[in-house]
Amino acid sequence: MTRRRQVKQVLSLADRLRQFAEEAKETAARLPQGKARDEALEKVKATERALQVEGWLASRELRPPER
Repeated sequence: MTRRRQVKQVLSLADRLRQFAEEAKETAARLPQGKARDEALEKVKATERALQVEGWLASRELRPPER
């Protein structure tokens, strides 16, 4: 059985998501209007939603429901 690679991330998930969103925005800005640009903008939106969800999950206010 092959061993899984273990990579220690230097940046947090939030930082990596922000960086990816910024790069995708720059890429979309350079593209002419069309399908490729729309796909790049969709990636930006999806990344921003993922960043929002990650923020909610990392929130200190998030608690398990009371029984």
